[in-house]
Amino acid sequence: MVHQGLSLVDAAQSLDHKRTSNHTYALRQAISDCLLEALKHGLGRPQGLEEVRQ
Repeated sequence: MVHQGLSLVDAAQSLDHKRTSNHTYALRQAISDCLLEALKHGLGRPQGLEEVRQ
């Protein structure tokens, strides 16, 4: 995710709109992948949720 973010910054500083757009998409995808991975491993689950379900 860091790589995609730095690539986006570089493209934006170069005023390269096509690269900026491409790197924006790549960063959004990386963030989405990280969030899905965290959910898969139960991270980010509100505390006490199990108690409410029981």
